[in-house]
Order: sequence, then C-alpha cells, then structure tokens
Amino acid sequence: MGKSLQNPLDRFVEQFGIAAKQDGLPRIAGRLMGWFVVHGGPASLSELADTLHVSRASISTNARLLEQLGVLERVAVPGERQDFYRFAENPYARLLESHVERLQTRVDHLTQLMPHVDEAGPDAVSRVQAMREFYDQAISSSESLMTQFDDAAPRIMRAANEDRANLG
Repeated sequence: MGKSLQNPLDRFVEQFGIAAKQDGLPRIAGRLMGWFVVHGGPASLSELADTLHVSRASISTNARLLEQLGVLERVAVPGERQDFYRFAENPYARLLESHVERLQTRVDHLTQLMPHVDEAGPDAVSRVQAMREFYDQAISSSESLMTQFDDAAPRIMRAANEDRANLG
C-alpha cells in the first residue's frame, strides 16, 4: 500500500479519508468521497472494494452514508444487478445545507438554554450570548456561500460534465 501512495491520486484519496475522519465521518467514507471526486463513477461496490482494499460491506455502509448526505447517487447500469454509485450532480450544495442544519441545531439548543443560563452567573450569560452570535454569523455566512454556489453551480457542473464527456 505504501508504494501506491506515491501516486498523487491515491495519496489524495487517503488524505481525503483522514480529513473526513477529522470532521467526524468514517475514514472509509472520506476515501470513497475522494475517489469519486477524482473518478466520478459510476462504480460498483465490488469495484470500489477492490480498488480501495476495503471490505464490500464497509464500502456498502459508507456509500449509503454518502448517498444520504447527498454526495453520491445510486444509479442503474444496464445489464448489471449490483448497485452502482456516482458522484452526485451538485453535492456541494447539499453538504452546505447539512452544515447549516447542524449549526441551526446548536442555535436551537442555545435558545432553549437562554432563559435558564442566568442561574449560572453573568459570565455564563455572556459566553452563551457570544456563542449564539458566533453561530448566527456562521449560519449567515454559510447561507451566503450557498447562494453564491447555487448561482455558480450550473456553470461548474456543466464544465465538469463536459470534461467527463471528453474523457469518455
């Protein structure tokens, strides 16, 4: 395996796995995402298991996770009975939406806490308020980024699809 990491594409896939783990996702999910960023798909679970040297069960579990996150799409391949996946048309918008949803959950928790936080003292109130302001700003910035990306996404995805067609 060490020898294959000399290949920049393989190294990218591995680095994506490490980054995903740091973000709280399974490392295999990150490796899968990295593979699909580079290769696009479609690819069968068996192909992915062989390529990434991971069990088919682990690939299946993590592909379904990435499908739920909007990163991968399950596709049918004529004449094939097994599941195939490809990189979703616009996974970035869904990733941003998920991020905003998680931030909003934290804001909701802080909102529920606010009527009771004064019991912990004035320092607690200011810390909770500061955290709330941080999350409000993060949501606002993320929503702005989503709008910018939504405006640019058709052009970006069209270029990616043209590249894919030129390679195929």
